[in-house]
Amino acid sequence: MPTPASITRWLTCQLVSDDLGELQRQAAEFTPNKDKAAIGENILGLRLLCLYGLKGAAAYMEHAHVLGQYDNDIYAQYHKIMAWLGTWPARYERAS
Repeated sequence: MPTPASITRWLTCQLVSDDLGELQRQAAEFTPNKDKAAIGENILGLRLLCLYGLKGAAAYMEHAHVLGQYDNDIYAQYHKIMAWLGTWPARYERAS
């Protein structure tokens, strides 16, 4: 389970070093598949499906916003899913 400090660091994605090897080590902490061996391909696939789906949804929301369309319920659901994804889910649970 991530700690508040690790979540804050992950959210800010701060890579700090002048050394290429150190930057690569730090970058490995932020890769979406960093725990693939522990969670398996199916859970990783679900995470990535959610991530890429959210990226597409963000693009559609931006286009709608430019056209003057807003929906706070959609924004709330988007943030709920992003927050869930930020917990690094390790197993599948059916939503109730």
